[in-house]
Amino acid sequence: MIAPETSRTERFPATGAADLTIEIDAGRVDLRLDATDAVTVEVASDVEGAPGWVQGLAGLVDAAGGLEKRFGVDLSALAGLGVRRDESPEERAARAVAETEIAWEAGALRVRSPREVALRTVPLAVVVHAPEGSAGTVRAGAAPVDVAGRPGTVEVSTTGAVSLDRTSERSRVRCGAGDVTVGRVDGALRVKGGAGDVFLDEVHAGVEVVTGSGSVTAGRVAADLAVRCGSGNVTVRDASAGDLDLSTGAGTIQVGVHAGVDASVDLRSAAGSASSDLPVNATRSTEDPSSGTVRIRGRAAAGDTRVVRA
Repeated sequence: MIAPETSRTERFPATGAADLTIEIDAGRVDLRLDATDAVTVEVASDVEGAPGWVQGLAGLVDAAGGLEKRFGVDLSALAGLGVRRDESPEERAARAVAETEIAWEAGALRVRSPREVALRTVPLAVVVHAPEGSAGTVRAGAAPVDVAGRPGTVEVSTTGAVSLDRTSERSRVRCGAGDVTVGRVDGALRVKGGAGDVFLDEVHAGVEVVTGSGSVTAGRVAADLAVRCGSGNVTVRDASAGDLDLSTGAGTIQVGVHAGVDASVDLRSAAGSASSDLPVNATRSTEDPSSGTVRIRGRAAAGDTRVVRA
């Protein structure tokens, strides 16, 4: 018996940046953007990499097949269910890969997992290689998303973790439970998280972060940063410019100010301390006219707020 094919690859010539849209229910999505003249799509089943609850859904589909054999119910007659009599998990995975929509038209790629219920339980690993500057839209029910290289506009919605090397244009990330990690922010970014943490290595364009119960950590900040945490710590390690508007319901706020940079500080805490280690001057220093200014506003309902030298 020939083993079912559980992967496929398609390649399309591209003359420049493309528009990429990927929609899957479970699995993982990787976008690889570099100096290439083609868009390549790889789709494979990824059962082993799926979270436990997704594997549980697949088990329910297998159980439904067992009930069909035991009681003689023809589940294949139910429209939209997608259950086939005597189909093995391997065969169902192969069918999910084969029936994944991959469409290319006028510089736009669309990848969409099957809509039948039985096939939606099959986790899919989608890897797209495309020219740098390509725009990416990813909607994933339960899938980590990784974007490597220099993208155009990025929009991601998932419950899994999200990782971006950088943002070059205005981008948005919506993440239900996973962590969000961004290397370098060169295009305005908005992040809305649920229970995961947010990590920003370098901020050179405006960023807005809203989380439910995750902490936010930023490395070097040289642009506006607004953070709203329901509960979680907010940490800025090295701020050299921009307006920092930071608040948390239950957690600490700490900001490190770059050496030689003036800071305007406004800190408050309802149930904690508010302090600054910076020297207080009545007038701005004119010894280094090239030095920048950072404005810091910190609010904590239950936790300490503090400004220190980086």
